[in-house]
Amino acid sequence: MFNNRLTAILVIKFSHLIFLSAHAQSHINWWTRLSVTKPISQVFFTELEGQIRRQNNYFGQVRWNPAEEHLTHSLRLFIHYKPSTKFVATILPFTWFAASPIITAPSDVDAKVQHEFRIAALVEWQPLLNNQFSGALRTWVECRNFQGMPNNLVRFRQRVGFRYRLTDKWQAFLGSELLLHVYGVEKNQLYDHSRLVFNVNYKPNPLCRIELGYMYANRLLRNQMQYIDESNLITHFYYTLPQKKK
Repeated sequence: MFNNRLTAILVIKFSHLIFLSAHAQSHINWWTRLSVTKPISQVFFTELEGQIRRQNNYFGQVRWNPAEEHLTHSLRLFIHYKPSTKFVATILPFTWFAASPIITAPSDVDAKVQHEFRIAALVEWQPLLNNQFSGALRTWVECRNFQGMPNNLVRFRQRVGFRYRLTDKWQAFLGSELLLHVYGVEKNQLYDHSRLVFNVNYKPNPLCRIELGYMYANRLLRNQMQYIDESNLITHFYYTLPQKKK
């Protein structure tokens, strides 16, 4: 029953993304991050993440280069509570983003960087479907404060996906995420963007993990009220500090 319901939700979301992509302008990005996790106890963990996002210059000489121009760099602090392998609750007391505009016109290349601060909370449930498949349901609420804007925005995020364990070292993930602004915007700007993600995780040892993947996103540019189509290449690196033995 649960498996069929999860599959139906994914099919609906994927169909929605495919429909939107037919009406959007394409864009290519590269996302990379380094994340370091420190165990505090058996159930509490802190995680510090640094991230860089680059974008192609749609109007440049090499239009396809996803690392040509700055898009975003950020710093995020996570505090995780993980009482079991199936459930995680997380708060983000501090998040800082410095973002350049998505390049949709030649003048965007020289536009000023905008700073954003966030606080957020999320819960994730990963039910085991069988020995190799597990579900991934994540609900995320974040408050966004932009420099120079009088009002904060509240964004709701819902992700649904599947994980497949090939071996102890290799896993694959397929999922979809919908992001909606539920406070601080006009009614016609509630939709922020949608994501379709596929990635492969390689864990050479218990402390290190490498994530390589692709993410399609359909995004609404609120200042222009137009949709753009994004292709994002993902290279993420994770490291967990060894827990000290007492």
